[in-house]
Amino acid sequence: MLADGSTLTWKDPELEHWTLLAVPGPGCAQHCLQRLDELRRARLTLNQNAQRLRLVVLDASLSPEQLAALAPMSAGHDADALFAEIRPGTDDLAAALVDPSGFYALRYRAGYDGTGLRKDLSRLIRSQH
Repeated sequence: MLADGSTLTWKDPELEHWTLLAVPGPGCAQHCLQRLDELRRARLTLNQNAQRLRLVVLDASLSPEQLAALAPMSAGHDADALFAEIRPGTDDLAAALVDPSGFYALRYRAGYDGTGLRKDLSRLIRSQH
C-alpha cells in the first residue's frame, strides 16, 4: 500500500511496470538515504526504459522534503509484512524487484552491490521490451 492510501497495483494491462521496492531498516538515516538515491540514479541509467521501473520505498517516515529529493520514488508500507524477511535490523537498505505480473523476482539483502543491481535492472527491463 502506498503512503497516500492507494493500493500498489502489480498488474496494469496498459503499463508494463517493474517495481523496485526499497526496504530500509529502522530510522532511515544518512547512509540509508544515500542508498535510496543510488536506486533513483540506477533507474536513470535505463534511459528510455526508465519509465518502466517504478520505485517505492517501504518507509512512510520519510519527510516530504526527503521524498521530493528522491523523485519519482514514492513511499509506501508493507502492511502484510511480505518483505519482513529482508528488512535490515540496522540503518541499511535491502531491495526487492517485482516483475510486471507481481512475481517477486529478485531480492537484494542489506549490503548489496549497487553495480550488480544496476546490471540486473538493465538486463531484465531492457530485455522485456
